[in-house]
Amino acid sequence: MAKVGFIGLGTMGNHMARNVIKAGHETTVYDVSDDALQVFHNSDARLATSPADAADGAEMVVTVLPNSPHVQTASLGAGGITETLSPDALMIDMTTGGVADFKALADDFDSRGLRLIDAAIGRTPMHAEAGTILALTGGSEAEVEEARPVLEAMCEEIIHCGPRGAGITTKVVNNYMTIVGVVAAAEALALGAKAGLDRDLLVRVIQSTVATNGAIQ
Repeated sequence: MAKVGFIGLGTMGNHMARNVIKAGHETTVYDVSDDALQVFHNSDARLATSPADAADGAEMVVTVLPNSPHVQTASLGAGGITETLSPDALMIDMTTGGVADFKALADDFDSRGLRLIDAAIGRTPMHAEAGTILALTGGSEAEVEEARPVLEAMCEEIIHCGPRGAGITTKVVNNYMTIVGVVAAAEALALGAKAGLDRDLLVRVIQSTVATNGAIQ
């Protein structure tokens, strides 16, 4: 079992951290929201006072934060991860942020002799609670294998997308397709409504042909 620092206890991270704890990893948790942090008061996790405290002595540090600037602050700001992260430890950023921002942070880690990979999340909070999310990873094969025991506590499927940055890039492309599908479905249903078509019939037809997509389902 690994010593894990888990930073970010929001909609996804709250469930993910609980699954890491449940899997038996020695876990320290942190969130800027004291309310989110105190939810773990009676758990088997240690409550950290800062990202640096969560990373101190950790073999793996997981970040699941709202966006890239939050990861940068948690990593490089006062009381940040890089103040205490061991060169032997591995940081796994599971945030859905900007590709360029992640690569810039990775370059900063390199300059400090620290290690960082990406493992962008796929699926929903329900999957996070059930431990069946998807991880899209970017890093060397050895690093992804090193992270696997912790990722498996949270994930049903772990896909190695390529070198560092490939995981978050895959997630962004996937999100693009998702949003295109949502817009196409909405426009098709609006067009049908304006033409006076029965909505349920139209949905059934779309679902049974090549026109279907995840959004219409």
